[in-house]
Amino acid sequence: MPRVRQSEHPTRALLVDTSTRLIEQFGPTGFTVEMLLQESGISKGSLYHHFRDFTDVLEESMVRTYLNSVEEDLAVLEWMIGESPSPEQLRETLLSIVRISTTENRAAQRMRRVHLLSMSDHGTESMKEKLAFHQTRSIHNLAKVIKMAQEMKVVKSEFDPVALSGVVLALVFGRVLSDVSEAPISDETWTPTIMAFLETAFV
Repeated sequence: MPRVRQSEHPTRALLVDTSTRLIEQFGPTGFTVEMLLQESGISKGSLYHHFRDFTDVLEESMVRTYLNSVEEDLAVLEWMIGESPSPEQLRETLLSIVRISTTENRAAQRMRRVHLLSMSDHGTESMKEKLAFHQTRSIHNLAKVIKMAQEMKVVKSEFDPVALSGVVLALVFGRVLSDVSEAPISDETWTPTIMAFLETAFV
């Protein structure tokens, strides 16, 4: 069943959810409008009633895919803030998030997010604005946790929280360069290197 979002027409929600599923299966350029209509059971007329065109459906689906991914990360960060952890717990949780996010089995997720972010250069103005909004939110929520870590004397105060959050995200997504190489770096090599690098930011 599609997830009908508040104030969204069920037909529009079904098209977006079906498109999202097809993107996950075939990639954003791996299926046609005919496949979308067949899978969703929606007529072409209904599609063009709710969206400008097929590209509009794809962009909405890709933005929501990115948003869902970002929301998962933010939920963890918000939980951390709500739990008011000890300095030791906060330190270990921050390192664990990076450690888990950069593992080999997250390669497909990294690739999808990097691809979606690249659409900020090639998508419509609406898509660029949505991606920019959610990426800004992601950076500033991570910066909020880093600032809390600085106040708890876990992270060095000389680092700007927003800049440091950008560096952390660059490390997480930077592994995509290894993911697509002929000889990807293993977790056994990657993880200790990244952890040692991040340790320089901690007190």
